[in-house]
Amino acid sequence: MKVMTMILSGSFCLGCSVLAFAQSSVDRSFTASGRECSSVHWSTTALRKYPQIAAACQEVLERDGVAYVKFEGELSDNAGGPELRVKFKDAGEMTLTPPPDFKVYVDGKRIPVSDMQRGDELTFYVAENRLAAQFYAEDQSPVTAVEYETVPIVYTEKLAATLPATASKLPLIGAAGMLLVSLAALLNVKRLVRRF
Repeated sequence: MKVMTMILSGSFCLGCSVLAFAQSSVDRSFTASGRECSSVHWSTTALRKYPQIAAACQEVLERDGVAYVKFEGELSDNAGGPELRVKFKDAGEMTLTPPPDFKVYVDGKRIPVSDMQRGDELTFYVAENRLAAQFYAEDQSPVTAVEYETVPIVYTEKLAATLPATASKLPLIGAAGMLLVSLAALLNVKRLVRRF
């Protein structure tokens, strides 16, 4: 019985550690091993949503152990505020969905997103722990300011239709295999315990 308890405890701990690892790797938008854009490794989710996100990176900043990537782009479309399309030089577009009362700084003035015009320059940051745009006051950054506004980055169906299907079922097959091997080991131990 003692062996059975040890095996069950070990299996439970293994399952918890796998779940914790899977959760931490999914939650991050990127990891940075340095202060250059070339040192940023984007998550699979970020790359699937925006395949050219790495090319849009302008700078990597750090504050309190959290890395931020700086983006600068030009407003290419504003449908009255519900969606802002930001175009990056040689890096495609990103769609932001600010709330209706959201205001950003353009040319030193804080204006509602509904008043923004095509061609307005936008600067925002993405933290490594969340795939969302963070807007700071004019001439502020995550390093110099604490207050910011967060706007979700959305994934549009138009982009989804152009992405290739590159996902694999190998992790699922591997997890099923581990489960079956664990079950076989458990049954084998149970059989051995009955003999003695």
